[in-house]
Amino acid sequence: MSDKFNLSGWALRHQTLIMFFMLILGIAGALSYMGLGRQEDPDFTIKTVVVQAFWPGATAREMELQVTDKLEKKLQELAFFDNAVSYSKPGETLIKLTFADYT
Repeated sequence: MSDKFNLSGWALRHQTLIMFFMLILGIAGALSYMGLGRQEDPDFTIKTVVVQAFWPGATAREMELQVTDKLEKKLQELAFFDNAVSYSKPGETLIKLTFADYT
């Protein structure tokens, strides 16, 4: 006949030892948590920006000539400008601006 070890019974008989281990583990966990590295804003660069403009009632051609082209010319003056891709449709323009890799 094999007797199995009853962990629950052993823990009930050694409550002081169990409480000591729980206290030590709790303190170790709290100290470990306090020692964790924290970096609120990780180091990375967003290299693509979306510029969107609306002009209700304007045709796609009007958006291209009077809004998109002018915005693109101004955006090209930015220091780290790489390229821009633009989309114009009636009443709306969207420009995806990409900055250089070394930005």
